[in-house]
Amino acid sequence: MPPSPKPPSPTPPPPMPPSPKPPSPTPPPPMPPSPKPPSPTPPPPMPPSPKPPSPTPPPPMPPSPKPPPPPRPPSPRLPSPPLPRLPRLPRLPPGLPPPPPPHPPRPPRLPPVLPSPPSPRPPRLPRMPQWPILPLAPGYPRAPRRPSPRPPSPRPPSPPPPPRPPMPSPPLPPPLHDSPEPPVNHPDLPNLPNLPPRPAGARNPFPFGLCLSEWPNIGRAFQLNYVNASQAPSSGDWSYCFRVSYFQCRQAKCCNIPLDLIQFLITDNCYGAVYNLKVNGDDRASTYKVYDYNGWTYTVLKLTALGLSYREAQNASICFSLRADVCANLMTMCGAEICQLAIGNQPGQGRDTCCPTQRYPVTLQ
Repeated sequence: MPPSPKPPSPTPPPPMPPSPKPPSPTPPPPMPPSPKPPSPTPPPPMPPSPKPPSPTPPPPMPPSPKPPPPPRPPSPRLPSPPLPRLPRLPRLPPGLPPPPPPHPPRPPRLPPVLPSPPSPRPPRLPRMPQWPILPLAPGYPRAPRRPSPRPPSPRPPSPPPPPRPPMPSPPLPPPLHDSPEPPVNHPDLPNLPNLPPRPAGARNPFPFGLCLSEWPNIGRAFQLNYVNASQAPSSGDWSYCFRVSYFQCRQAKCCNIPLDLIQFLITDNCYGAVYNLKVNGDDRASTYKVYDYNGWTYTVLKLTALGLSYREAQNASICFSLRADVCANLMTMCGAEICQLAIGNQPGQGRDTCCPTQRYPVTLQ
């Protein structure tokens, strides 16, 4: 079919005239410029400080030719194992708190780092002497050794001393009483002439020391009784034995006391004459003490460390011997027909020191 004719296009409208513009206002006249103060004169420039000439840099070192490194072979990559799939957490109902996250896996333990072995010690150089080494001088020949002296010939054994006569067994102790027994004559004790007493006017302060001795103001716990005497035929030494008995005193002081000490007032010449002192058959040691009073000396024989309680002192035996070359017999030792002695205890904490005296007749024994 033939094409249909196109309709004619409409005529465009005529152009609009331009709108008149309002006249622009007249601009204000320009303001005169404000006078500026004169700027100060700048200081003259400082001359540049002379710099030392920089040293000439060293010439660059030529690079050392390095051989190119050989190409590394490509390292084979191991296929990574697939990651394990975490289990799916179950859905929690609404309103409940979420469970705590699981603990991370524990890292594997590393092997302990062993210390490196110590480096070997360098060998030590020998120390040189500080002085020159001199050759050794030849030694002198040693003198011959003297022969040792011969041992002395053994002495012939001395003959044994003659046996002493057996001492008679002591009689039974006397019964307890408050007054001394009547004297009994004993033929064993020799009847010696009376010795002169001490100088006239000399007051006897025995027993010496700070102890209670004036009775009947104090109790009298013990009394020493004569038992027997014997003389050794070879040496002429006399041996004497006594026995202790106690009283049932009722005074407040010095009654129930131990027997620790027995003192004899002896002549000065018999110092050291007593030996072989035995108390209940046990060995004891005797001591001596010399006192000076008003210009006169007094010697006291002390039998110490007896260590007998009030009950143990009953029937206790006391024996000793006299050296005949020092002191002839008991009368010589006491210096008169009556021996003055004191029996008591040693000083102790919280108790009185007692030493009541006793006058013992010698010539009637």
